[in-house]
Amino acid sequence: MMKTIDTIYLDMDGVLSDFMTRFKEVNGNWKRDGEGKKSEGWKNFCEGRHFATLDTWPGAPELLQYVAETGLNVEILTSTGGPDYHDIVTEDKTN
Repeated sequence: MMKTIDTIYLDMDGVLSDFMTRFKEVNGNWKRDGEGKKSEGWKNFCEGRHFATLDTWPGAPELLQYVAETGLNVEILTSTGGPDYHDIVTEDKTN
């Protein structure tokens, strides 16, 4: 018996939206400095409300169109990066 799927899960950042380019624009670089989500760059990004205005990742509209044509349900996976900016990031990603 063949198993069928009815839902496909897609990540938001780096699949549907271009997080990395905007992060570099805002902070001048992409640097994992050991501080991670406690870094000044993360703070600048979240407080600047940049998740709400990310560009669409190249190919994302075509991917979504293809998935829509298959009849599969789409679930978007994403993270808010932790509790410090959870409310802001949730609101911005939802928008």
